[in-house]
Amino acid sequence: MKQYLSFFLLLLFFTSCSKEVEEAPDMGYDYVPLEQGLFISYQVESIIWDDNNQTVDTTNYQLKMVVDTAFIDNMGRKSYRWNRYTKTDTSDWVYEHTYAITKTNERLETVEGNNRYVRLAFPVRLGSHWDLNAFNTKDQLEVKYIDVNVPKSIGGKSFSQCAIALLEDNSSLINEYFQEDIYARNVGLVQRTDIHIDKEFTGEINKGYKYIYKIYEYGKE
Repeated sequence: MKQYLSFFLLLLFFTSCSKEVEEAPDMGYDYVPLEQGLFISYQVESIIWDDNNQTVDTTNYQLKMVVDTAFIDNMGRKSYRWNRYTKTDTSDWVYEHTYAITKTNERLETVEGNNRYVRLAFPVRLGSHWDLNAFNTKDQLEVKYIDVNVPKSIGGKSFSQCAIALLEDNSSLINEYFQEDIYARNVGLVQRTDIHIDKEFTGEINKGYKYIYKIYEYGKE
C-alpha cells in the first residue's frame, strides 16, 4: 500500500510539473526575432508639406533593416547593430545609418541617433501600455496594445498573428496626429504609419509629414 501511495504521489508531482511547463505565459518575444542576418524590406511612401516654401514633396523608395553583429551594450546586455539601407527603383541599396536594438525580458529598445526608444513591452498583452520615451529627454508618449494575435494582410503578404501598438491618435479639424506600429510573430515590424499634419480651418493641409512603411520582403541574408 505504501509503495502504491508513493508511486501515486510521484506521478502527481511529475504531472503537476508538466502542467506548469505547458501553462508558461506567452511573453510575445517572437514578435521581434533577433539574429544576425535577418532583414525586412519595406516600400515607403513619404509626403512632406512645407509651409515656408509652399511645396509638397512626395517620395517613394525602399527601406531595408538588417540585423548585424551582436555586442554588449554599456549596461552589460546583449544587443545587435541594426543597419539601415535605402534604394529607389533605379538605384542599388545605399547604407545610411547603424542603430542598436536590444531585447530584454521586459521590453524592446532601439537606439536611433542619440535617442533610446521603448518600441515594445513584454508580455504582449491587450491594453498594456508604456512610455516610448522613458529613456530619452523627449516628452512622455504613451504606447498601448490595441490588438494582439490578429491576422493581417500587408504588402501582399498574410500574417496569422499580429500585434498593433498605437502611439498616437489625436485628430481634429485642424490637425491629424497618428502613429501606429504593427508587428507579426517570427517576422518583426511589418507596417509603420506616422502622420503629423497641421491644417487650415478650410481643411487644407498647411504643414507636416506622412510616412507609411509596408513590408514587401523578409528573410535572412
